[in-house]
Amino acid sequence: MMPIAFGSFVLTYAFDRFMLLRFYAKPPAYDTELAEFALNLMPWALLTHILMAIFMLGNPEGLPSTVLPAAAAAADASGDGEDLDSGSSAYFQFYMENAGQFDGVGFIPRVVRTSVFPHFILFLFVLFGTLGVYVFWEITSSAL
Repeated sequence: MMPIAFGSFVLTYAFDRFMLLRFYAKPPAYDTELAEFALNLMPWALLTHILMAIFMLGNPEGLPSTVLPAAAAAADASGDGEDLDSGSSAYFQFYMENAGQFDGVGFIPRVVRTSVFPHFILFLFVLFGTLGVYVFWEITSSAL
């Protein structure tokens, strides 16, 4: 096994050295436009990443978590508040059925979970911060 690994390393080294010295061309010179483009995409990439985290962490089969107490209180059908347990599956089922009337994709039942709600707050913070920066930039650019 060791001679085969040694031979593989030697052949890989020889091939890479030949290709680097004889075949590959010098890469084109890039200016700052590419770096600025990548920098402008970063907030939107962060938002997409947070949305995927909300989608994955909100899956009840993948990561079981309890419902936020406020969501469980809103889902209390009797209104008396008796036996209100934020982890109760009956309350969560009732809440999911009622939230389905307003939310066709199932975003609300995912957001009201304790493992997802901090990510949702972070998403809102980054979204409004990014939009605020862009609006502020447009206002200050047009004023100059």
